[in-house]
This record gives sequence, C-alpha cells and structure tokens, in this order.
Amino acid sequence: MLPPLRALVAALVIALGARSGAAAPCACGQASCPAITIDEDNRTDLNCAPELVGQSLPDSDSDGIPDACDACACDPNPLDPDTGRASDCPATPLEPPAVVAEPIRCVDGRVVGIPTHATVWLLRPQTFAFTRFEPNSSAIAAGPELLVLRSLGLEQCTTTLVGGKASVQLIPAPWHWRAGVFASLAFTPGANHFDAAGGLRGGLDYRFPASGWTLGPSLHVMTLLGSTDPTPLFLGLGPRLGAFDFIALTPFVQLDALHDFEPSYGMWLTFDIEALEDLGVEVERLGGMVR
Repeated sequence: MLPPLRALVAALVIALGARSGAAAPCACGQASCPAITIDEDNRTDLNCAPELVGQSLPDSDSDGIPDACDACACDPNPLDPDTGRASDCPATPLEPPAVVAEPIRCVDGRVVGIPTHATVWLLRPQTFAFTRFEPNSSAIAAGPELLVLRSLGLEQCTTTLVGGKASVQLIPAPWHWRAGVFASLAFTPGANHFDAAGGLRGGLDYRFPASGWTLGPSLHVMTLLGSTDPTPLFLGLGPRLGAFDFIALTPFVQLDALHDFEPSYGMWLTFDIEALEDLGVEVERLGGMVR
C-alpha cells in the first residue's frame, strides 16, 4: 500500500476509535458524571447486557450502577451489601387525593353537605339607655358586641325549581340560643360624666315560621366603671324582639345586686350596619352614631 494511502487509513481508524470511545451523555442532564467500566465480574451484579462488557458507561446518580443498567438512572439505588445486587428504586411520593366538596342536597327534608346545626359569629354595634327611679339618673351607652348564635334544632330543607333546575331551600331551625359580650361608653347627662360599661348577655330566640321575626327572653349582667360610686352590678331581664336578623329591641328591667337590689329599667337596641346599608338606611343618622 502506498505511503499516502496508509496514512489516510490510519487516520480514519484513529478517528473512528476516538468517536466510539467518546463518553455517552449523562442521563439526568449533568455536564459530567462518574463512569463505570463493565467487565465479566460485575456485569451480573449490575444487571448489564453482555454486549456492554468492556464499555465505560456514565453513572448519573452516582450510585455505582451505570445508567444503561440502572432501572432508575436519576434516583440513587446503590448495591445492596448483602446481596450485591441493585436496591429497589426509591418510591415516588403519591399525590394527595383531591378533596371533592360534597354537593349540598336535600334528603327527606334534611340538609346533606353542610353542618346540621348552624353556628354564627357576629360583631355588631349596640346601644342602650336606662334610668333609675330617681332624678338625673338616666344614662345612655353605645359600643360593640360580640355575639355567637347556634341553632337548637336541625336545619330543615325543601327542594324547589329555580330557572328549571332543582335547588335546595334552607329552612332555619325555629329555636336558637345566643350569647354575647359587650363593652360600651356610657354617659349620664344629668351628672355630666362618663363611665365604662361592660357585661354579658344571653338568651333564647324563637323564629316564627315563614317570617323573619324572632322573640325570646334575654338576660344580662352589667357593671359601670368610672365615676359611678359605688360600683353597681346590674342583673337584667326582658323580652327580645328581632326583625330579619338585622335589628332587635329589648326592653328590660334590672336590679342592682350590690345595693339592696335597687331597680331600674331601660331599652336595648342591637343592629347590623351592613344589613341596614343594604336597605338604604343612612347609618350615620341612626341615633347620631357614625361608623
């Protein structure tokens, strides 16, 4: 063979050898990774095919098993020291099951899909006035009240058609209890002084069928702190008349438990500002109160 031809053949052989010996890319996208040489001794333990013997193969997850023989090339599963074989692949974390809200429906007059007993928390403004049976003893107070209401019976329901589709119409339980804590600023015009008023209220309410009106007894415990001396402790009772869940009037009588049960009487007003705004009532003009 002529010398130039021999040189060309040699160059081709070298180039092909270099190309066949080039490292395969890493399976997990790394720029570089370790290489494992396959021989007759480790081929079985690594679970490699016979034709891979003599090759140097990349090991992307660095677990000692080349990618071509690894069941999970990007998740380490090293050789078990007891068996000499590859460990099981790491378990893939399961996606949490999707939470599907139970549809609200009416079954035999009972509501399914929502709590059977309704509990409602409300923060509402309240005002009250009371007077003792003596001159210049009248006082007026106003402030917030935190209320919790809970039905005593199960919520009822009926199915009705709205726009051609079945819809659930809720029927509130007729009885519910309520409890609240209030804080107010009280003013006595006759004596021209202010007091801090606070206490607890509670009671029962009955909602009349097919109506937004409620009626029930109301109890309260209240005290005045500030210029009032001696400090009173009032125990009060009266009927509470409510309308459509946004306003309630409670005339009451009360006794001062710390001073010979001295009697007084008054009126309580509780209302919901948002409900009044929905009805178009100007809240700023209600009793001179400003939001």
